[in-house]
Amino acid sequence: FIKLSGVKRTRGDINLVYYDTQGNSKEYEVASGDLSQDDVYTQYLDVEINPKNTTKIEFRWNKAVFSLLWARLGAETVNIIHGADG
Repeated sequence: FIKLSGVKRTRGDINLVYYDTQGNSKEYEVASGDLSQDDVYTQYLDVEINPKNTTKIEFRWNKAVFSLLWARLGAETVNIIHGADG
């Protein structure tokens, strides 16, 4: 799950980028549209990178075209659970 910090409400999409020990990376969309720091976002991802070989997970926020220029958004918490049953 992802808990956001920053502006109260905005539009855009949030993504997680996984990096592995071989230098490979893959980006996955977690949520898109109206985003709020009051909400928690969850998404089941079938990642192509073995979670055991993950060296870094990067949070990315892509602003919608009409978002305020000064708006900032980050991840307060990113919790990753992996395994055969999630």
